[in-house]
Amino acid sequence: MWHEGNTNNLIDPAIRETCSIPEVLRCIHVALLCVQDLAQDRPEIPSVVRMLGSDGTDMPVPRQPTFTVQGYSSNSSAMNRSAKYLMSECGASITTLQGR
Repeated sequence: MWHEGNTNNLIDPAIRETCSIPEVLRCIHVALLCVQDLAQDRPEIPSVVRMLGSDGTDMPVPRQPTFTVQGYSSNSSAMNRSAKYLMSECGASITTLQGR
């Protein structure tokens, strides 16, 4: 909905009439930035605080989530050990929910 421009549909109708729409949309924007797939794309806490206090015009655009397992460097043996649990023998992906 964010990338399609249907931002008002992201706000709960129960609070839509009583909230500040720009403030809620700014919070949603920051939240989307904070859950980017790659850690280097996520803002650091001081940036989050600054963005929440700003008018929201200078914030980066959140990327569309990939919903797939990202590739890892073959140099990391820890990643290789954990990656084998994310892929089946036939190469099909397996969804495993893990917190960040």
